[in-house]
Amino acid sequence: KKQRIFGVAKNSLSTHCSPVYSYPIPSTLTDVEAATLPVVYLTSYYALFHKANLTKGQSVLIHGGTGGVGMAAIRLAQSHGLIVYTTCSSPKRQYLKDMFDLKDFQIGDSRSDAFVQTVLKGTGGCGVDAALNQLSGPLQVATLRCMVSI
Repeated sequence: KKQRIFGVAKNSLSTHCSPVYSYPIPSTLTDVEAATLPVVYLTSYYALFHKANLTKGQSVLIHGGTGGVGMAAIRLAQSHGLIVYTTCSSPKRQYLKDMFDLKDFQIGDSRSDAFVQTVLKGTGGCGVDAALNQLSGPLQVATLRCMVSI
């Protein structure tokens, strides 16, 4: 029986390749679901640790915490000892609390700039060290108000 795997390969878009990284696909995932994992985790890892250079004890605001990149970023941030703040729509708050053991003070509203007060209150007015942001317009500008002053 062949083992199902997912992974990342250089210069490849194929069903057969020589992967740089590969992992067995859990029996609970379809091939299609497993194919999404490398992109969201690599995107998150690159943003948090290569671009933002975050280290244990620092804080991050992750917008869209219930999306693919958001969930991957929360998981990676927590595994590296980062303090996580995130946003989502009201119906998804409980999911984030259950899935990632987040507290109410760590979850802001993704539909308005109310997340700014959530983050500032949670950080004692200091703000976060980095933000993983996909917002545009006024909410993108509001994200800047959540950042640590340099």
